[in-house]
Amino acid sequence: MKVKNTNAELKVIEIEEEDGLKLPNKAGSVTIYDAELKIKIIAERFDKRYRNLVYLVMDLNNNDEASEDDALLIRDKLEELRNILLNNYSKHLTRSILNKYLKMILLLEEKIVIPKRNRGR
Repeated sequence: MKVKNTNAELKVIEIEEEDGLKLPNKAGSVTIYDAELKIKIIAERFDKRYRNLVYLVMDLNNNDEASEDDALLIRDKLEELRNILLNNYSKHLTRSILNKYLKMILLLEEKIVIPKRNRGR
């Protein structure tokens, strides 16, 4: 985004489409260009999905009837969140914030205990 500073006001001269974070809504979509606001929105979206995955991992690890398929499903969801970060949000985040989120995903992935299948005789 290029901004021209005149004596009394700031004028936006040019906005590049890739600078904005496009958010869908009922009327179509809204594009956010403010860097701080983009980071807050992404953080809120990431935290919500991450928190749900933490609950799933806790439930998996505390459930005696959990299967290997359940663990693989959670790993797939973690991989999906990682891909969303890298493909959709990486250009809007600072490197340190992106690395923090990726480390959080990796740590949660390491907490997954894959249950052994009980095979009857």
